[in-house]
Amino acid sequence: MYNHGYQLIGISLTTSTRQGECKLKGFEVIHRVRQIGGDESKAILITGLKKEYKEDSNRGTKKLQEDLSFVTGTAEDKIVVFGVDDWADIGDKICEEVFR
Repeated sequence: MYNHGYQLIGISLTTSTRQGECKLKGFEVIHRVRQIGGDESKAILITGLKKEYKEDSNRGTKKLQEDLSFVTGTAEDKIVVFGVDDWADIGDKICEEVFR
């Protein structure tokens, strides 16, 4: 957890490549940051998923972020999902999200 000004930011990490497991982790981090930081909090989920899968349009970080936002009623800028494609420069990407 990180507190940027008044905004709490929670980060959860899983190496799982299974969409369902990643979704559960997403629900958990969203729930926890809302409990502690309220509606202005932000959740960051780092997964082992790719951004998109050609063979399955219902899989990947992009789809997961859309699903989590829709199901939880969280604004899309309050949940960010990164995948294996982002690991190389994950520190920079997290800093971008935190200091926006």
